[in-house]
Amino acid sequence: MEIPGQVTVEDAAVLIGAVLDRVDHARTCLVSPADLLESTVAWSRLAERAAAVQTALVGHVARVDASMIEAGTPVRSWLQATTTMSAKQARVVERRARLAGRFTRVAAAHLAGEMTTEAADAVLAGLAQLPDDLTGEQVDHGEQHLVDLATGAHGQPRLDPVGLRQCANRLVEVVAPEVADEALAKRLAREAAQAARDRHLTWTHDHHGSVFFKAKLPVADAETVIGVINAITNNATRAADQADPAAPPVSLGQRRADAFALVFARAAGAPDTPASGGVPPTVHVQLDHAALVAGLVRAKLIGSDTDLSAGEARRLACDAQLIPTVLGSHGQVLDVGRSVRLVPPRLRALLIARDGGCAFPGCDRTPADCDAHHIDPWWNHGPTDLANLVLLCRHHHGLVEPHPGWPDGAQWEVRINPADGRPEFLPPTRLDPKRRPKRHTRHTKITITPPTGPDGGAATPHAGSEPRTGTTDRQGP
Repeated sequence: MEIPGQVTVEDAAVLIGAVLDRVDHARTCLVSPADLLESTVAWSRLAERAAAVQTALVGHVARVDASMIEAGTPVRSWLQATTTMSAKQARVVERRARLAGRFTRVAAAHLAGEMTTEAADAVLAGLAQLPDDLTGEQVDHGEQHLVDLATGAHGQPRLDPVGLRQCANRLVEVVAPEVADEALAKRLAREAAQAARDRHLTWTHDHHGSVFFKAKLPVADAETVIGVINAITNNATRAADQADPAAPPVSLGQRRADAFALVFARAAGAPDTPASGGVPPTVHVQLDHAALVAGLVRAKLIGSDTDLSAGEARRLACDAQLIPTVLGSHGQVLDVGRSVRLVPPRLRALLIARDGGCAFPGCDRTPADCDAHHIDPWWNHGPTDLANLVLLCRHHHGLVEPHPGWPDGAQWEVRINPADGRPEFLPPTRLDPKRRPKRHTRHTKITITPPTGPDGGAATPHAGSEPRTGTTDRQGP
């Protein structure tokens, strides 16, 4: 293909498209690693330059009002309708194009491939927030300063987008230091007001067992949220992760997600949490009891109509407020019974007094963070009494919840020791073939050896004191 010395933007798009159509992707696996890396870098640079051309074209479209003239629609709406851009992408591209039309040095560096799109966005955002009363010379000086930082001009190190944003936010100190403090105060006040207007929280079911949360908060409010989540995350002790080498590793992101959920689990049980529809925040679950007993769970969250896994259904059924529902042969509701709390407050108080928190060895979760787990499952007619209950945090609850069909010894199990009524845990056979029981240190028996006297016999206790012999329980909080 012969390419002339100069081509129009329209011809360039046709030529590049024709070249892309002729690329032999099957040969990519045959090139050397060095050539593969070099090609990846080259294509990355081309993609950045193509984005710069797109920015320039959208800027022309905006300046001559082409989309209104030809399609009767604003630039942003036209981009969304005629390309694969989302509404958010179209908004970003339009804003970038309008700013690049004002700051031509940035646009030129972007077109030349000397500046990435992300770097250009950082520089343009900094220039756009300069005070309106600066002179043209001061603005030009600021633009050139940021372009030099972005391109590594004059032998200085090239800043990445993060560094460019930091410098762009302090640009007024470079171009007009005499008004920097006043300009900074105005900018911060403007940003705080904008952050308050932009705050939002949304959630969306992915219909595959998860929910996406998307939030935007003013920085001060966000720091409180981050601080609480980090405090819970940093103080979490996951004994199973330490005791069971076969347990899947828990990442920092997963620990933070657990802390996020725990905050709201605590809030749901708080006495001052507002009621909704006359009742406290409640998870409504529809269970097929016969299928649950058979190990073929059919459970559903009422409201979102989302299916639950067998493990989640069994965990929720352990310590829940149940509303029996009788369904007809076609799934219609025939009768709704009275709400029943499986573990009433008085029994839970006894359970807290005995276990003191999550009873799994090494766990530090408080009673407020725990479920009352039925050792013999309620769906298997296990009784709701102290001898069949144990406090467990969500993580360890899932670890010991029985899985119908699993062989004996395949998972952690919990039992109540008949000698003292305390919970103890049997590790899976892969960890200990003898399955020797383990206890939380709160429930560990500590032997106290009586001191000996000078003649080797027992020392005489002080008057009025009790002899310290035998064993004692270490009580929980």
